[in-house]
Amino acid sequence: MNIEEIREHCLSLPDVTEDSAFGPEMILFRLKGKIFAALDLDRPDLMVVKCDPDEGTDLRDHYAGIRPAWHWNKQHWVEILFDEDVDDQMIRNLATRAYHIVRTALPKKTLYHFPECPPDWDYQHFATLDTVMNYLKTPEAEALPHDTLLVTTDFQTAGRGQRGNHWEAAKEANLLLGLRLRGLDFPARHQFALTQVASLAAAQALAKYLGSSVSIKWPNDLYYQDRKIGGMLFEHTLSGDRIGSTIIGIGLNVNQTAFASDAPNPTSIRLELGKEVDRAAVMRGFVKAFRQWWSEMLEDNSQRLDKHYRAAMYRREGEHPYRDDAGTFTASFHDLTPEGLLQLRDSEGRLRTYAFKEVTFLP
Repeated sequence: MNIEEIREHCLSLPDVTEDSAFGPEMILFRLKGKIFAALDLDRPDLMVVKCDPDEGTDLRDHYAGIRPAWHWNKQHWVEILFDEDVDDQMIRNLATRAYHIVRTALPKKTLYHFPECPPDWDYQHFATLDTVMNYLKTPEAEALPHDTLLVTTDFQTAGRGQRGNHWEAAKEANLLLGLRLRGLDFPARHQFALTQVASLAAAQALAKYLGSSVSIKWPNDLYYQDRKIGGMLFEHTLSGDRIGSTIIGIGLNVNQTAFASDAPNPTSIRLELGKEVDRAAVMRGFVKAFRQWWSEMLEDNSQRLDKHYRAAMYRREGEHPYRDDAGTFTASFHDLTPEGLLQLRDSEGRLRTYAFKEVTFLP
């Protein structure tokens, strides 16, 4: 191990910055302004990392190359000597642990603090991504050990919605998250069940703030009354008639107060409540609800899942205007097929069945 290799490792961790606030010879690595590791250019044979006090004691007893950090609080910091008995992977692991000690101590209002993340999930947060969907396809995401990966970002430079539309989201205002689910081996007919799980979880997270006026516009847009407050994208990897993996991109309007795009009816939780809302709390609500509905799907409680999805549907009652390739018409909701196709009964009594993108909801 050398200082360039460990510096590269520290900077690879999400949202890490470096500076020389203690002098030009000292490189400090920080997360949200909090130091978790340091390198001394005058001592290129070692690094200093933050450490749990009990673990620090055990490490010093076990390794000759780990000792109390000179000029640092010796209860919370250790020095690691590169040329002793601590191997390179252990050095990287200790730097990563130091990073997580700082991350979990950050205020709960930040997205970085997520102690409720299930132990069998990976979680990554980034200040900026092009899109969460693109990140979920990268080798870096694929290399993470758990089959379920949750990713959040404060801003997307190339956010997109359904039909290739641009998804407008102000920086650090909304909840932009992605989920990677692999190792599924589900029948392809479960595609709509996955849509129901994610849509119900998002609707439940929003309903905590906005009540029963939150609904799901088939198949997976989120509405508050007649205004769009969220949306999602799905990409499934199929092997024959089986779903091997799925990635989901979700955008929920939380604190945005102005929308510059030509979207006809956007809103946010803040616009409706008149006050700022904690994005991390919305995320935790989504994750909790997602796990509950995911369990329902795995237990094959399809009837309960379908019942709750139908109850949450936008325009589930009454007649409303629509448009398809043949023109505009008025219809009421009739049914959903097992594959998730939408069935409408028009004003002349005819049954019309649609796949996604084949019908437009008119205001």
